[in-house]
Order: sequence, then C-alpha cells, then structure tokens
Amino acid sequence: MRNKEHISNDELRDEFGFDTLEDGVSSKLTKIDYIAPRGALVTAKLSRRFLLGQAFGISTGTKAVFLMHRGLAYYPIEKISNAWIKE
Repeated sequence: MRNKEHISNDELRDEFGFDTLEDGVSSKLTKIDYIAPRGALVTAKLSRRFLLGQAFGISTGTKAVFLMHRGLAYYPIEKISNAWIKE
C-alpha cells in the first residue's frame, strides 16, 4: 500500500525487482520441498488471501497457523503450497 492505496503488480515488480511472490521470499529464505518444519514460513491458497494470491502463515509441525480477521486459524499441513526456512 502506498498512501492508503493498493499498488499494482507492475509497481511491486518495479520496486522490488521480482516477478513473483515466491521469487521475492526465496531471495531471503531457502525454499523447501518437503514437509515444513516447525517455525517455517508457509503460504496457502485460502479464501482470505488478501491481495497477494496467497496467505502467509507459520508451520507448527503438523498444522499451519494463519492470522485471520477474527484471530488465528489452524489448517492441516496439506493446505500448504510453499514453505521456506532460514538457513
């Protein structure tokens, strides 16, 4: 958001230099392709995914927790579409 207005994908790409959300996160964290360990940053395609097309959450080991409008929501690990860890 800029001045309380949403910025376009093209503006995000110009400002940060990444074509996709996954590329941007992967520039700082290591993307993994196995079950996300506790504390890993995860994404999932949930109904409340905001403007990014994905909702960000944290793995708890057997589930992932996401901050939603009315509090925390826990989803099964199978809902996770991407995961990253700090190495």
